[in-house]
This record gives sequence, structure tokens and C-alpha cells, in this order.
Amino acid sequence: PDPYGFFQMVDSLSHAEVVIGGHGANLANMMFAPEGVKVVEIVPQVPFELQDYHFRDLAGALNFTYVPVGQRVRPDEYDAGLAGDSMTMDKAVHSYRVDVRKITEIVRSLL
Repeated sequence: PDPYGFFQMVDSLSHAEVVIGGHGANLANMMFAPEGVKVVEIVPQVPFELQDYHFRDLAGALNFTYVPVGQRVRPDEYDAGLAGDSMTMDKAVHSYRVDVRKITEIVRSLL
């Protein structure tokens, strides 16, 4: 990894008006965003019990506007075997398609 990548990321986020990201550890980087930023989390909607409020809670603790956007995950986009075990279900979703128009509309409404 580029040793300056971290500093570039911090610099970029420090000027952000909106932070958009799929549910995952990278959203924790919102802590480098300025006061008043809006956070849009793309949350995978899966047919198994998967709940995680870490990023909603972090955004709340930072007093950021938080908007979750549900995105349906198709059967071919997750591993049913991993999804069936509570110890591995958080790794079951490999990837999923995102409705870019929907995200764009939400971001426009926040600006």
C-alpha cells in the first residue's frame, strides 16, 4: 500500500460534504470528516438475520446526519452456507449491485 494513501484519504474526507459507502469497515473513516457532514450508508438487504448498527452509532456520536439506504442482495451475490451460520454470516455477502440513481437522488436531497 502507498504510505501516503492514508494521508490523502484523511485530506479528502476532511473536505467532504457527503460520505457515501457500502456497509463495511471503511465507513469508520467518517471520523476524519468535518462537522456537519452527511453519511449515506448502503446497507445490504439480505434474506437472513444480519443486523449491525456500528456506523449509525458512530455517525450519531459524531453528530453527523446519517441516512441508511437499503440495497437488495440477489441470491447469486451471497454465500448461503456462510449466511446460515451466525459466526460467518457477516462474511456471506461477496458483492452486490447498487442503484446509482437512487443514491444520487438521496445525495441531491441532502445538499
